[in-house]
Amino acid sequence: MELQAVRGLQGMAICVNPKTGEVATTAGSVIVIYSPQTLGTQRFIRRSNSQKMTSVYSCLSFSADGNFLATGEAASGETNGKPPDVLVWRCEIEYTELYCLKGHKVGVL
Repeated sequence: MELQAVRGLQGMAICVNPKTGEVATTAGSVIVIYSPQTLGTQRFIRRSNSQKMTSVYSCLSFSADGNFLATGEAASGETNGKPPDVLVWRCEIEYTELYCLKGHKVGVL
């Protein structure tokens, strides 16, 4: 089953890409990207590795130039005991996971 839309903003974090104006928000194990220029078109970012749908995002931030997005995962109790990671994504037509920073013992805020 594919996620087709997210209604409302229930996420814990929200930020705006200074380069494109896109709005990113957390929605559990998905990052939702809204495009105000195209009347709210949504895209979804998920981890592509074997940890499907187990990461719960707690925070996010675009770089000052808008080329990268950093996302932080929630405390391990919310992610099935897996230590939380910080992920860095390249912001292009498709968001690509570039780096995974491991070693966090508590959730990333």
